[in-house]
Amino acid sequence: ARVDSGEAAKAMAEKLSITTSKKICGDQDSDASLVGSVLSQRSEQLYDFTRNKNATVRYVSVDLIGQLLRQGLVNPMETVPHLFAILGDTQAPETREIALQLLARESEKRPDVLRQRFRAGIIHAFEFQKHVFQNTSALIQSKQGKIDTVFDRVFADAYVPAESSVMGCTRAFDKESSNRLELLGFAAQVLSHLPYSVASDPLFIIHHISQMTTLRGPQVMERFASLLRPHGIIIDELDPSISDDALEKVALTKAPSKTKLVSKLFKNGNCDLGTFSRICLDACAVLVLFQIKFHLKKMYNLSEIRCIEYTPEVKDRGSEKCFINQDGRVLFDAKIAKFCRRNGVGIDIDAVLRLYADFKKEMRNNEGLGKEHGEEPSIAHVQPENQKRKRQA
Repeated sequence: ARVDSGEAAKAMAEKLSITTSKKICGDQDSDASLVGSVLSQRSEQLYDFTRNKNATVRYVSVDLIGQLLRQGLVNPMETVPHLFAILGDTQAPETREIALQLLARESEKRPDVLRQRFRAGIIHAFEFQKHVFQNTSALIQSKQGKIDTVFDRVFADAYVPAESSVMGCTRAFDKESSNRLELLGFAAQVLSHLPYSVASDPLFIIHHISQMTTLRGPQVMERFASLLRPHGIIIDELDPSISDDALEKVALTKAPSKTKLVSKLFKNGNCDLGTFSRICLDACAVLVLFQIKFHLKKMYNLSEIRCIEYTPEVKDRGSEKCFINQDGRVLFDAKIAKFCRRNGVGIDIDAVLRLYADFKKEMRNNEGLGKEHGEEPSIAHVQPENQKRKRQA
């Protein structure tokens, strides 16, 4: 408090015996220095308190972190991701406001830090929602029905530009973790519902996603082909549109796991079901990217030709204000696949096979580029999760 109010500086100025070298060391109050030193050494525990389920504990922790951040006693690179996470604290608007003010101050001092740490902020925000609220949705719905994401105000105030947002979110698709699919759904919701004001923002995201799917789609297809080819299932990974393979046709039946082909392929141990499921995880990530593209094109009424002609290098293109298509204004639902059986034990063979068929279908549709606003890319076998949470307006 003495540092913020200026009392420490005034006291030092009155003492002629204090040299310049001593003045720049900061507050000469030994008690304050001791407390600050202890808190800075225990910063990890302090960050953990920001995820406490008690709203009062979270408020006090963020307030204390703000004091330490102003005095230079904590590392901004480590602190910023935790502040991003607090933006999703729907139970404590005061805590969210403090976090936003601290991020605004850091944006003025070190704007690169917010851009560089946005990916870590996505991950921390996801973990915060899962731990504190047992919810993995990035969407917040007010009583008036307005839909926001936890990062809306950061993006709207230009603390984090569109380029950093898309890079941070799409890099979350590379993170290997036990919660990977849920994290993908969280990042996808953020990208789909940020408050874009100019057309170049959603166009840039669609452009970047197209590059990712063009690279990753054939890679996943090649892995499927390498795994299944020795067992008589032929996939042309260079041209998946030639024909449906036998496994894809079986996957579209009512109970794929009960067919003779699947029994021979997986149940007798001829083909490793675990490896097939891991490839399906990557296929699911590609399908989520397709869904984001479809959602943004429909939401902002972007034609396929316009998306193809967009190039990020041309700065003046796509700078006009973008308008939301009110007829297409719907919540984004990533429909993340459930690979485990209902009892949580083992792999749901029907689920992974249907996801495999969905992936092949999207690849056959020229990676989704042939659609204007037609059929939405789907993961047919999953049930949508509850994506809405109430908060005070």
